[in-house]
Amino acid sequence: MLTKFVSVEKENNFFYNLDMVPEKLEKSDVEFFFNKYKHNIDQIFYLERKLINESYNYEKWEKLLSQNSELTREYFIENEKLLDDYLRPVIVSPEKLKSETLEIYLRHILFFLFENNIDFHLAEDLPKSVLKNAGRYDDLIQFEANLCLGISHTVAINSTEQETYAYFNRCFEIYPNFESAPDDNTRVHVAFCYCYAMMMFILYRSKNYKEFLNCYDHFERSIRTGNTAVYNKMWGEGADSAFHIDLILRHFRVYGIMMAGLSGFSLDENAPDFQEQLVSVNVLKNWLYSEFKLEDMIRDKFKHLNSSDIEEIIKFAKLRNYMNYVDSVKDKFKGCTISTDENNNTLFLIDAGCENCTSSCLMASTPKKISVRTNKKYNQGETVSLI
Repeated sequence: MLTKFVSVEKENNFFYNLDMVPEKLEKSDVEFFFNKYKHNIDQIFYLERKLINESYNYEKWEKLLSQNSELTREYFIENEKLLDDYLRPVIVSPEKLKSETLEIYLRHILFFLFENNIDFHLAEDLPKSVLKNAGRYDDLIQFEANLCLGISHTVAINSTEQETYAYFNRCFEIYPNFESAPDDNTRVHVAFCYCYAMMMFILYRSKNYKEFLNCYDHFERSIRTGNTAVYNKMWGEGADSAFHIDLILRHFRVYGIMMAGLSGFSLDENAPDFQEQLVSVNVLKNWLYSEFKLEDMIRDKFKHLNSSDIEEIIKFAKLRNYMNYVDSVKDKFKGCTISTDENNNTLFLIDAGCENCTSSCLMASTPKKISVRTNKKYNQGETVSLI
């Protein structure tokens, strides 16, 4: 049977499969679409990387280019068919979906964005279609549609600070804290909402220090009042949640410092909220001072070591983000594993992260280990203390 296509509203400027019935779509259909679509994108990326790796040899590169072009074309054609069948009919009439199916669509768009993908058609058109008639949908669907658009506009930097933050602000109105969210999965997404909102301020080179601090304060209150189930979803079973909370809060304090640093901590003296912004920028300056103070404390504690060792220890201490770290550092550095590098220098492998981290962890990209090198010689496998 020939597939029938019909053009839809002119501003959308795409075609969709008339035979697809949104009402009949189930969770398994949505999961199939997203998994297959993302698999094809990954394959295209793999082909591109493979081509770059062969660029040193023109003959190999030319032959591979021809092969890759055919394969890439097939993946793009397949993805367009998937969009025609599973996404575009839904964009036209999201109200025809069952509520739980629409929620699955939005949740998978969030997963897609969490994986650092940028795809405006996939990430933005359905949420925008939903929000055209927001009153038709419950709080959870409105929250996730706004969150999708806020994250997409943040990572792509394709809008304005005001428009992008408006999406996050609407999310905060719906679920201002963990307690207001209906389930643990949504509570995790509330945490992501605050994280991406703070990222937005630095990526858009904002000078709204007051609003950044307001966002940070709400995030800290929320993240510190989570329960074990929420923390397990964020960082994995048995993870050191206190460590992760301190770590992520320090990361965003550094973001605030960077945001203010890009503008030289400058203020508009004629702004109506000048005094409030002045108070806020002084808080950011105090954060910067605390960073320098911690470095000075550590340098003094370990002044008997050489400079490269001290720099590594500073990285470790600041990663842990414990101001009282220097008082307990002796225990942290006992029992390091020793090996040697290519220059026969001693290499200490120090556990600097939570071994229970999972791919869903907010800080999953944090290195699990750091190294300290020293010219002093030790026996292989020997256990020592750096104190």
